[in-house]
Amino acid sequence: LEKLRAMDADVRLKAARINAPSLPIDDMDAHLFLDGGVLRLEPLNFGVADGDIRSNIRMDARQSTILTRADVAMRGLSLPKLMPDGTLAQESIGKVGGKFDLTTRGNSIAKMLGNADGDIAVGMGQGQVSKLLMKLAGLNLAGAIRTKLSGDKPIPIRCAFGDFAVKDGLMTTRAL
Repeated sequence: LEKLRAMDADVRLKAARINAPSLPIDDMDAHLFLDGGVLRLEPLNFGVADGDIRSNIRMDARQSTILTRADVAMRGLSLPKLMPDGTLAQESIGKVGGKFDLTTRGNSIAKMLGNADGDIAVGMGQGQVSKLLMKLAGLNLAGAIRTKLSGDKPIPIRCAFGDFAVKDGLMTTRAL
């Protein structure tokens, strides 16, 4: 933290193409400001899986515990491209998006997640997902084994939406 407080920076990075075969990242646009222990990433944007993630992040390290505010919007992320090496994901069709606004305190990701407050919303338009992928995502191992033995089938989805409140690191469903 002392090093963050000791220097200032203004750095702009634009990458029109990112060569990372195992990641679905296409491009990046980031502007980093560091001034007196306050780090701002405005913007921190990525092209991801044929969609985009647009974000502004502010981290205040002037105190002994970092105060972070993240405003992130995701649009048009292609399900199969989010997990390019997964054969289950390749049978999925559809686009997902969402938004989250979180404020938190902590000097590690675990502490930040455990102290987070804010809102999260995710949605998906028409598409389909693998039944086996759904069983594995829900950690339903017995159901996953039965599905694997009996044969995987796509599950059609007309639309899906989740709206969640986050308080002290606990995410509560408002609508699903």
